[in-house]
Amino acid sequence: MFFNQLSGLHFNEHFPSPPAIFADGLVLVLKPFRVELECKLRVLHFPFDRQLCEFEVGSWAHSMDEIDIVVSRDAHGASNAADLRFFKETSLFRLTRFDVVEFTYNDPELHNKTFSGLRYTVVFYREAAYFVINLIMPSLMINVLCMLNFAIPCQSGEKVGYGITVFLAQSVNLMVVSEMMP
Repeated sequence: MFFNQLSGLHFNEHFPSPPAIFADGLVLVLKPFRVELECKLRVLHFPFDRQLCEFEVGSWAHSMDEIDIVVSRDAHGASNAADLRFFKETSLFRLTRFDVVEFTYNDPELHNKTFSGLRYTVVFYREAAYFVINLIMPSLMINVLCMLNFAIPCQSGEKVGYGITVFLAQSVNLMVVSEMMP
C-alpha cells in the first residue's frame, strides 16, 4: 500500500488476472490499476522551479518474512524504476529523474517485525520559456515604459496621458499574470 500522499486508487475489477507462479518462488500477479498521488508544489522560484515528489510503497499487513518487496533489475543490474513507455510529455514540465530505492523498517508495536518497501523519487523541471515570454518580458517592458514617463518634459502636456496609459497596461498585465500563476 502507499504510505504517503495517496489521493485515489482505482482498480479494474473486471480484468481477469490469474497469478503466474515460477519455479524460483516468484509469484507474479498483474492487475491494472491507476494511482493518483499528490505532491506539494514548491513555487518559490517560479517559473524556474524544480519539483521533487517522493512516495513509498510497501505492505502494511505482511512482514519481510512473508513478502520481501524488491526492485526489478535488468541483466546489467540497473533498476527498472518504472516503465516510461506510457509517460506523456507535457509542454509545462520535463521529467528528469525517476528512481527507486529499497528500504526496510521495524514496527515496535508488532514485536519489532521487519517490513520492506520501495521509495520512489520523481524529479521534474518546469519549462520556463512560456512563462518568460508571456509573463516576465511583458512585465519588464511595462516597467521600462513606466520609467520613460520621467523622461517626458512637463511642458509637453502628454505626461499625464502617457502615465495613465502605462498604468492601465500594467493593470491588464497583472490580471493576466494572476491567472497564469500556480
